[in-house]
Amino acid sequence: MIAGVFAALCLSTAGAHAADEREAAAKTLVSAGLPVWLAQAGAFTADMTAIETATERSAHGLAATLPRTCDLARMNRDLCGVKLVRIPSTSMAPALLVKDTVAVLQKDFGAVRRGDVLVHNAKYQGAASPTTLGITRVIGMPGDTVEIHAGEVLVNGKPLAREVTGETYSDDTFSAAVLRETTPEGRSYTIAMPDPRPRTQADDFGPVTVPADKYFVMGDNRYNSLDSRFPDMFNEDGFVAQPDVVGVAASVLAAGDKERIGLTLR
Repeated sequence: MIAGVFAALCLSTAGAHAADEREAAAKTLVSAGLPVWLAQAGAFTADMTAIETATERSAHGLAATLPRTCDLARMNRDLCGVKLVRIPSTSMAPALLVKDTVAVLQKDFGAVRRGDVLVHNAKYQGAASPTTLGITRVIGMPGDTVEIHAGEVLVNGKPLAREVTGETYSDDTFSAAVLRETTPEGRSYTIAMPDPRPRTQADDFGPVTVPADKYFVMGDNRYNSLDSRFPDMFNEDGFVAQPDVVGVAASVLAAGDKERIGLTLR
């Protein structure tokens, strides 16, 4: 009995120490870059108290998503496998906005799961560069059948659950209702749906079956994203192949809205 309690105490202590190490490692990365990231997001401030608060939020969100093997030594060696990405478009709004700086786990993130935000190599028809980075959310896993009816997404014949949040997302071009969508596994995220919906190819699609070693992906800004619903314009067949996955988005390191700093994505 005593031995069991001692072992549990040791495990708890080790876990707390590892969490502290990840927090310290995250703060090392964030402290060095946050002022620049905030300026890039249009949120420059000389207020040191505001910077310290944002640093704590950003580091805490990052630490919660870092691999267990991350500590100060590894952060100094290879950034714990983290890649920094600035969001270039509104296709993933409202979760990710233009000029956000996002931490992407390039390794040690385990298997790709439905609901993950993938950063991947992509080929867009008519793009100046043959390959660029795409940022989309995994909707269909290998072997799944995906279809869309009147904007509603069905996976293997069952619609993804949705609920109205009462919030809105708007930019310079349009306004949309923010809905919460939930996968069959219980993972939730927000999407932007204009009302009324425009009638496009994105409104009714499929069914298609996702090939082995590929993913069906969509942007959260459902009517402002070039993704798997447009196979003639996206990756030649509309899917993201596993070898093209660069990593999985983990957290928002910096944003124009201070309340979104530290938002975890996985």
